[in-house]
Amino acid sequence: MASGTLQIDFLGSGSAGNATLLRCADQQILIDAGFDAATLSERLEQVGSSPAEITDLLITHLHDDHVIGAAALAANEQLRIYGLAPAIKRASVRGNGWRRHYLSAGQVVDLGACRLWPFAVPHDSRGGALGFRIETPCGERLGFATDIGAITAEVIKALSGCTILAIEANHDRERLWAGPYPQFLKHRIASQRGHLSNADAARLLRRVLSPALRAVYAIHLSETNNCPKLVRDALSKVLPTTIGLQIVEQHRVQRYPPAAQQLPLFAACTSRAASGA
Repeated sequence: MASGTLQIDFLGSGSAGNATLLRCADQQILIDAGFDAATLSERLEQVGSSPAEITDLLITHLHDDHVIGAAALAANEQLRIYGLAPAIKRASVRGNGWRRHYLSAGQVVDLGACRLWPFAVPHDSRGGALGFRIETPCGERLGFATDIGAITAEVIKALSGCTILAIEANHDRERLWAGPYPQFLKHRIASQRGHLSNADAARLLRRVLSPALRAVYAIHLSETNNCPKLVRDALSKVLPTTIGLQIVEQHRVQRYPPAAQQLPLFAACTSRAASGA
């Protein structure tokens, strides 16, 4: 891989687990580790990586579907882990040799050859939640925002001007309210500290569109309250045809830039988020 070139492998995203691998120069950066150890190791192997090769782990928040698989990286004593203090403490229980970096929203830090801009997102995770803007030496700017209950000025600022966006499109409102979830969970998901609907994701995209944007990946779809077609229909209405739109699935690895051949489709995950969405 050329120095500074960015490759992204979405290892799966949804209520049953989330993990995304970024490769740039000699770094392998994992955003979240939300699959059990066996599943995370399998998916890394499918894209030509392994837990031992991860250089940096970024944790968005401490819900199980984002952090439960950190134990798979326990033997990697050179790992650097970044996140809010509660999330790091939860993730690094078995990684005693890890180099911990406590993040604050808005405080830009150097991440090897890349630059990391963490920003606050409204979500009901104890200790808070973060999104990430990552800038590479070759000029790529990835905006990564999942588990967002509301569109804030801070989120819009961080995602504006990005070349690649990975944003949550968790649920279709009608499906959510007509679906099988208990009322308390429906209200939690639809709240200002829950998850973005398809319509919300479209509104967010409209606010952050710029000439620099080349690709959008919709992440954290609910398998119960959403489907790829509904997401595509909602987001395509606001995106120019020149911008690539991909829907990230729970059980399939998807790559940026898109791979020439199909990446693996996995069986249903064994891990399941305790918080549910």
